[in-house]
Amino acid sequence: MKTKTRILAIGLLLLSGMVAIISSCSKDDAEPAELSNLIVKTAPLKTNYVVGDVLDLTGLVITLNMNDGTTKDVAFSGFINEGITCSPANESVVEIATTNIQITHTTTGIKVNQSISIEEVMVSKMTVKTEPLTTDFYFNELLDISGLEVTITMNNGETEDIAFSDFTSKGISCSPANETTLDSQTEITITHTATSTRAIQLIEVGTTSDYDGNTYNIVKIADQVWMAENLRATHYADGSEITLVEDNTTWSNLTETDIAYCYHDNNSANADTYGALYTWSAAMNSAISSETNPSNVQGACPDGWHLPSDSEWTELTDYIADETNAGTKLKSTNGWYSDGNGTDNYSFAALPGSFRYYYGVFGRITEEGYWWSCTENESEVSLAYIRSLGYNHPSVKQIPSLPKNDAFSVRCVRN
Repeated sequence: MKTKTRILAIGLLLLSGMVAIISSCSKDDAEPAELSNLIVKTAPLKTNYVVGDVLDLTGLVITLNMNDGTTKDVAFSGFINEGITCSPANESVVEIATTNIQITHTTTGIKVNQSISIEEVMVSKMTVKTEPLTTDFYFNELLDISGLEVTITMNNGETEDIAFSDFTSKGISCSPANETTLDSQTEITITHTATSTRAIQLIEVGTTSDYDGNTYNIVKIADQVWMAENLRATHYADGSEITLVEDNTTWSNLTETDIAYCYHDNNSANADTYGALYTWSAAMNSAISSETNPSNVQGACPDGWHLPSDSEWTELTDYIADETNAGTKLKSTNGWYSDGNGTDNYSFAALPGSFRYYYGVFGRITEEGYWWSCTENESEVSLAYIRSLGYNHPSVKQIPSLPKNDAFSVRCVRN
C-alpha cells in the first residue's frame, strides 16, 4: 500500500513538472509585437522654406504603433537608435521639388510623410534707400529721378541695393516714368514687376496758395518762378477783404485810387478758369504807390510773391527771345477764340480773361488777356503798364498807359 502511494505521488510530481515545462515552452514561443504604422505626432518647428535654406527637423516627433496596441513616441534626436531615417536628411539644402520629408522605419520599410513648403527665392519687400537728388518740382517740369536708390529684400532675408540706372535690368519700373511732364503728381510708385512689390517716393509739384485757400500751379521759366494761373484771391495775405464791385454805375465812379475787384460778366464761375479782375490799386493793395516805378510789391499776391514790374515782364519775354511769336509760346493750348490758341512752350498757360473798362463794361472773354504790372506811367500817375495777349496776334504787347480804374488779371512772380 505504501509502495502504491509512493508511486502515485511520484507520478503526480512528474506530471506537474511536465505541465510546467509545457507552460514555459508556450511562453517562450509567443511572437513579439510588430510595428504596424508610423504617425507624425508633432511637426518640426520649421516647415516653411525658401530654396537654398537648410532643412531643420528640430521638434519632429513620431509615434510608433505596434500590432499589440502599444505605442511609443520617438523624438527626432532618437531616430537613429530606433532605426528611423529621413529623406531628405536633416541639414540638407532644400530644393523647389521637395514637398515632403519621408520618414522610414528601415527594418520594416514602413513610412510616413511630413509635408513642407518651399518657395522660389523672390523679392518680398522694397524700400527707398536714397531719395532722388530733388523731390521738389515745378508744374510741367520734367521728372528727374537721378540719385534714387532702393533696397530689395528677398524672402530668404538677403538684400540688394539698386540704383535708378539699374532699374530696367532688375525689372523695376516707376510711375510716373522718368522725364514725365509733371502736373499734379504727389508720389512716384516704384514697382518690382515680377512680384508687384512696391515702394513709394513722395514728391512735390510746385504750387502755392492764397489766404482764401485757392491753390495755384507754379512754373519756373529761366530764373523766374511764375504762377501758371491768374490770381483769384478775394482777400489780401493779411486777411483784409478786397472790395467786390458788380454794379456798372458804381464801377464807373471808381477812381485810380479805389480798391475793387470783379469777375468777368459778374459771374464768379469765371474765376475757376480766368481768375478775378482787379483795379491797379487793388492789385497793388494801395491807393497810389509811394515811389515811382516800384518793384517787388506784394500787393494782392500771397506771401512770398509779388506783382511783377514791367521790367520783370520784359525779362520773361526776353528769355523767350522771339518778339514776333512770344505770345503764342505763352498762350494756353486751348480756351482762345477762333484758333487763337498757343503752343504753351513754357507752361505759362496764359488764358484770355478779358478786362473791365473803367466805365463798367466788360470786354469779350476768350479774345484777349490783360495783366497788370506794378509799374506806373512815367508821366501820368493815373496810368500804369500792362501786358496783353490776343487771339489774333502772336506777340506780347506792352501798353504803358491804361487807366488804373480799369480791371485786369494778375499774375504773381515769386520773390
